Amino acid sequence: MTGPLAYHARALRRFLRDEEGATLVEFTLVFGLYLLVFFGLLDFGRLAFHYVNMQRGLQVAARLAAVRPAACAGVPEMNERGVTPKDETEPQFGTNCSAKSWVCAAPA
Repeated sequence: MTGPLAYHARALRRFLRDEEGATLVEFTLVFGLYLLVFFGLLDFGRLAFHYVNMQRGLQVAARLAAVRPAACAGVPEMNERGVTPKDETEPQFGTNCSAKSWVCAAPA
């Protein structure tokens, strides 16, 4: 083979055997994975931080709601259990007062 075709074939073989930039290619692949893991850990840390802050805020709000008086007038401080009719079973803990007319006593 002679001429431009032989020249291009030799140049292609030389290009395929050349390993000068292999380290840079490997570095970019590994560095990309490293950055992915690093920023994933940062985002997970931020998620955990906000979750803990939200949980603490909820605890503070529940504590304030339990120890302070009601913000609106006419809200009873506690709901008393009503008298259970003989043919009914006792309501479970946490039953809503509007479930049946006799579950809670009338605050008035």
